[in-house]
Amino acid sequence: MRAGCSVRARAIRCAYHAWVYRLDGSLRNAPRFDLPDDEDLGLLPVRSAVWHGWLFVNAAGDAEPLETVTGNLGSYLDAYDPAALVTVATRRYEVAANWKLIFENYLECYHCPSVHPELSRVQRTAGGEDFPATGAWFGGLLDLRNSARSMSLDGSGSDWVFPRLDEDRARQVCYHGLLPGLFVTALHDYLVTHRLEPLAAGRTRVVCEWLFPEELLSRGTDPAYAVDFWHTTNAQDWAACESTQRGVSHPRYVPGPLAPHEGALRAFHRWLADACGPGAAGPVPGGAA
Repeated sequence: MRAGCSVRARAIRCAYHAWVYRLDGSLRNAPRFDLPDDEDLGLLPVRSAVWHGWLFVNAAGDAEPLETVTGNLGSYLDAYDPAALVTVATRRYEVAANWKLIFENYLECYHCPSVHPELSRVQRTAGGEDFPATGAWFGGLLDLRNSARSMSLDGSGSDWVFPRLDEDRARQVCYHGLLPGLFVTALHDYLVTHRLEPLAAGRTRVVCEWLFPEELLSRGTDPAYAVDFWHTTNAQDWAACESTQRGVSHPRYVPGPLAPHEGALRAFHRWLADACGPGAAGPVPGGAA
């Protein structure tokens, strides 16, 4: 079975040597093979957990509990009920940039006026605020411009609002980056997610999905306004990240300072330095140590 596929079956069959495993991972049959009775040749177990409709898998089995990683992020997503939303579109991109650069790009909008003209017409690019995050996530919010109904190429879209959002939240675009690589961008009428899959030191696959409420779709709303907008924005971001990758790969590259309003990015850098081990953390350019 190819990667990314799913099936319903009573057993797991290896397509190479036709060994068959029970759904609990134990070996049921190995054709033309005399196996020792006392040897465990079952599949290796992995840890998994479902959170807000997303399945998280830890292949090594030594990660901390998922609730420690997600921290208080769930309280920010509860109002959107992600598990009940419908995936209306999926796009896969292969970006010639490191996952870290893509994560950094997501956490700041300092680049938005120069890189995203369409986004800058419908969303404010300054004056937002960072979320007081606990766990291993970072994010913040920015307001829609008064002339925009939603995030779309021309500012049009649905005026439908998730019922549990208050008046302020209904005009905000909320960005949440959960380590190691899930972005959840929440608006009043839909969510868009990005999942990062590192392929090499300078290459990352990004899987983008658009999630809409069933009620909005049942009204005949065409989600193309959201898909077209973020597909355009994605292309701009990937080009910027690839350019940055070329820059930081140059022997004469020297890190520069962070802008004063890049608090989420500064927090991400601190987390990354701590994760690299004792002594790795140092002064953060443009901010306190």
